[in-house]
Amino acid sequence: MKKFLSVFLAVIMIFSIIPVSSIAINDNFVTTQSFTDGIVNIFYAIKNVFEDILGFLDGDKRVDYDEYTQYPCEVPGLQDGFIPQGICFVENKGMFAISGYMPDDSDGNEQFSRIYFVNPETNEIKMYIIDGFTGHAGGIACDGNDLWISSGGSASSNGKIYHFTLDMFAGESGSTVSFDGYFSVPVKGSVLYCDGEKLWVSEFYNDDKDSNKVNEDHHYGSNHAWSCGYDLPIQVDYSAKEKLVPDIVLSIPDKVQGMAITDDGEVVFSTSYGRRNDSKMYVFESYTEWDTNTVNVFDTNVTLYVSKKKNRIISFKMPTLMEGIDYYNGKLYIIFESGAQTYADAKEINKDMIYGKWILIVLLIDF
Repeated sequence: MKKFLSVFLAVIMIFSIIPVSSIAINDNFVTTQSFTDGIVNIFYAIKNVFEDILGFLDGDKRVDYDEYTQYPCEVPGLQDGFIPQGICFVENKGMFAISGYMPDDSDGNEQFSRIYFVNPETNEIKMYIIDGFTGHAGGIACDGNDLWISSGGSASSNGKIYHFTLDMFAGESGSTVSFDGYFSVPVKGSVLYCDGEKLWVSEFYNDDKDSNKVNEDHHYGSNHAWSCGYDLPIQVDYSAKEKLVPDIVLSIPDKVQGMAITDDGEVVFSTSYGRRNDSKMYVFESYTEWDTNTVNVFDTNVTLYVSKKKNRIISFKMPTLMEGIDYYNGKLYIIFESGAQTYADAKEINKDMIYGKWILIVLLIDF
C-alpha cells in the first residue's frame, strides 16, 4: 500500500513540473496542446494512477499484451467510418461476424448499420448493409444457421433481438440484407452471446445519463443490470414480434459491453466506458455457484443468479473502449471500437487506442 501511495504522490509531483504545452501523449510523437487540454490530461493521468491503486487493492491484474495476445486480422470498414460493436465466430462459414453502426454522412443523414464477415486465415472480407436499420447493433451471435443482432431499449422500453439466417448472406459483398423479424426482451439490447446452449442478451448500465440507465427493477445490490438467458433452439415466431420470457436471468456488473462463457463455465464480462478510461475484464465462476433469487419478468417468475465479488476469480485492466467478446475453441476474442474514425481524437489522449485498429485480440490466458 505504501509503495503505491508513493507512486501516486510521485506522479502528481512529476506532472506539476512538466510544462503543460509539451506533454508527450503518444509513443510516436509529442503534441503541443492548449493549456486546457494539458490540465485535463494531467487530471486523467492522476485519476488513472489512483484507479490503479484501487484496482490493485481490489485484486486487478495487468495483461502483458505482447506476451498473451495475438492479432489474427484487422478490423474491416474503419476507413469508411464503421464503428464495431459486437463479434462472434460463425462456425458454418469459418469467419468472424462483426456488427456495428455508421456515423451520419456529410449531409447529416443517418447511414444503415452493417455486418462484416472476415476470414482470419485468408483475410477475405464480405460486408452487408442492414436495410432500413440504423441501430447500434451492439451484439451479434450465431447458432447453426441462425444469426441475431441486438439493439434498442431503454429504462422504460424493451430491447429487440433481430433474426437472420446465414443463407441471407449469400450475396455479393456490399449488398443489402433484411432481418425476417424480431422478438422483444426485458433488457436493453446491448450485448449478445451464444454458448451453444443458450442465447444471452445483456444490457449496459451507467448512471451518468438517462440513456445509459435501465429499469430500476434490474438493480440488485451493487449490480444494476441483467443478462437474460434463452434456451436453444429458440421457439418463437419472429414475424410476430412478440415478447419472450427468458429461462434464467443473471444480475451482472455495470458497464458491460461483452459477455462470454468458457468451456469450464466461467462467465467473462468486458466492461468499458469513455475514451480516457481503461477497460476491465472480469472473470466469474460458473453462475450455477452464484446466490439465487426470483424475479418477475413479463408476468412470469424466473430464477435470478446474482454475481458478487465472492464469485469473482480474477479481473484484468485492458485497453480503452473494449466492446464485444466471443469465446471459441478455447480462446477469447475481443474487439475494440477505438479504431473507429469517430474516436480519432482519442488516439492522442490514450496510446492504448492503437489496439482498435486490430480487429481482434486473442487472449491466451488460462483462467
